[in-house]
Amino acid sequence: MRRIGVALIVGLTIALLAAAEAQQTGRVYRIGYMSVVSRQSAEPLMEIFLRALRDLGWIEGRNLLVEWRWADGKVERLSGFAMEHPARRSPESA
Repeated sequence: MRRIGVALIVGLTIALLAAAEAQQTGRVYRIGYMSVVSRQSAEPLMEIFLRALRDLGWIEGRNLLVEWRWADGKVERLSGFAMEHPARRSPESA
């Protein structure tokens, strides 16, 4: 549960830092969100996370794409997720 809280804080910090830019450019920004728990167990926190982002002007599907990755209790999967995210960068965001 503590890791989810840390991930939530990191995500919100990223959103805060780029909120003004997203409002002006019309670009779609991508956040990679990874968690050691399952999607089902994190569902309530996902809703809080997305609601906080919406309050800041980040709307999933409009100016934000969240790529969710769930390790389902297998911590060793997180390093693979972390390597995968930057590799999926689109040419528009480079």
